[in-house]
Amino acid sequence: MTAVTGKPVRGTRRWAAPPRPVWEEKPTRAGLAGKGLVLVLACLAILFPLWIVVVTSLSSRKTIDEAGGLVMVPKGITFVAYEELLSGGQVTRAAVV
Repeated sequence: MTAVTGKPVRGTRRWAAPPRPVWEEKPTRAGLAGKGLVLVLACLAILFPLWIVVVTSLSSRKTIDEAGGLVMVPKGITFVAYEELLSGGQVTRAAVV
């Protein structure tokens, strides 16, 4: 029979619990890169449609027709759409009401 002693056998030592929770540990490089990528993609998902709306509203009718309705790079910048919008039509009357 083998007698059990109070000393741990070599190599069977248990790991001590970390002093802090996992979310308080220093993040890894892969984790930081993943978070950065997600933030960049989220910003693009928000800013790209806004860019398209602004550029399309500033483009001429000819440029919009040539692009098929989706203008990504403005060629001829005009403010005709805003002049029509603010010239006293239905939109300005609705804004006053």
